[in-house]
Amino acid sequence: MGAILAARELAGFVTLYNTKKLDLIVSRAWPLRPFRATADHFRDCGKKTDQELEAIIRADDLHVLIDLDGYLHGGRPEVLSARPARVQIHWLQSLAGMPASFIDYTIVDKVIVPDDARNQGNGPLIRLADAFQCGETFVLPANLPSRASQGLPEQGFIFCAFGSWLKIDPEVFACWMDILKGVPHGFLWLSSGPTADSMTCLRACAQAHGVDPARLIFAPRTDAKLPHIDRHRLAGLFLDTFTFSAATTATDALSAGLPVLTRRGATAQGRLSESLIRATGPTDLIVSSKEDYVRMAIRLAQDPDDLMKHHAALAQALPAAKLFDAGRMVRQFEMIYAAVWERHAQGKPAQHIDVVL
Repeated sequence: MGAILAARELAGFVTLYNTKKLDLIVSRAWPLRPFRATADHFRDCGKKTDQELEAIIRADDLHVLIDLDGYLHGGRPEVLSARPARVQIHWLQSLAGMPASFIDYTIVDKVIVPDDARNQGNGPLIRLADAFQCGETFVLPANLPSRASQGLPEQGFIFCAFGSWLKIDPEVFACWMDILKGVPHGFLWLSSGPTADSMTCLRACAQAHGVDPARLIFAPRTDAKLPHIDRHRLAGLFLDTFTFSAATTATDALSAGLPVLTRRGATAQGRLSESLIRATGPTDLIVSSKEDYVRMAIRLAQDPDDLMKHHAALAQALPAAKLFDAGRMVRQFEMIYAAVWERHAQGKPAQHIDVVL
């Protein structure tokens, strides 16, 4: 959600500033009521100018402000550049750090930004004890949805890759095609493309790789979250992307009990899924090369007993997984608020902080 979170007086009072237009929220099926309920104060500022939003924030006399959009579409960096709050932090979008004189800290974690990558000119970093975000768990129906209801064949192994199409580059697509060649009974289940032409284009790419285009199946988008999570259970394995790995979609898969196969990336953006997997538990499906990635996917599709072990290990880990422990994330943010405000009150400059929990 395009928003700014803020802590006022560090006494449990939280203000949520909706900084995107209401019509955008409605179009994405984001009802305002749940967000209002999470905050002591809710400011709907989507139609406010930058100057008006800055004035509102100053009038609220904020101690700590957390921006969730950065420079991405819907972000309001012009407001932050005026320094309306005393301590300003970025979280969730620029996960290697948000370089700006008006951003005091960026919240990341120790997997996406390891020790040797902390000082890359992106400003002071706050590294969470676990993953960079918290996931949500769901109570799923007792019975699986039918394959037919999802447009899937009754027979065959289903590889799932529900991530954004913007993350599908030639390297990972070629690996997916090699996997399908190695698993003749396999299908690749993708999220629906932005247009019919885009799906036709991707099928043509599969054909160019010598793979039957009919083995690419596209899942329609759903307005409700639960049916989307539930349908993951029809897949055998989630395939991550490389250059920009899955974040929300990997969290969705893990929450549904679907193992995620990822290749460790060379950049922060390529390690998002790794972070989420490590915060869940089993790490055997984090591999170091694309060759290992292809071999692992083929082997698991051909060895149901081995695949079942990965599913069982994930199911066993989920109840205690740190990724889905909202209370633990709340405690970390309480520690963050206290630490950054103490430094500010003492007149000390921002510095790297590791949350220890």
